[in-house]
Amino acid sequence: MATLGTFVSGQVLTAAELNDIGTWTDFTPVWTNLTVGNGTVTARYCQINDIVFVVGGITFGSTTSISGSVSINHPVGSRAAGVDHPYNGVTQFVDAGTTVFIGHPIVFSTTANFRVLNAASTYAQIAVLSSTIPFTWTTNDQITFTYWYQKA
Repeated sequence: MATLGTFVSGQVLTAAELNDIGTWTDFTPVWTNLTVGNGTVTARYCQINDIVFVVGGITFGSTTSISGSVSINHPVGSRAAGVDHPYNGVTQFVDAGTTVFIGHPIVFSTTANFRVLNAASTYAQIAVLSSTIPFTWTTNDQITFTYWYQKA
């Protein structure tokens, strides 16, 4: 397929190539400090030139657990992230039937690390997830995310 921005003079694009622009692809994220167990994971990405968009989430099952700072791998290699784009999206932490907490994915070169906003002080801060932050995780709780980054 011709990638946007790499066209050459005289190139003919087919309808199939144009339809492929922005196609979403499923992937299986590799989780750090999260045991999926019998939870349900969905994740997909779309690459347009050097920008990769990622969306997904997990619904906890009875054997899903968190043991520390939670992250996933990127589906496509990323350039080294720095101060120019550490927060490129939003994350929701859903305490089933109770509350939704908001956070951010912090984009590093190989992972997106999920953080929750802590409003306990004068200024909001980000906090690392744990088995009890932002709440005690149980069946039907969710983590959902959407973010973007520049590929390598």
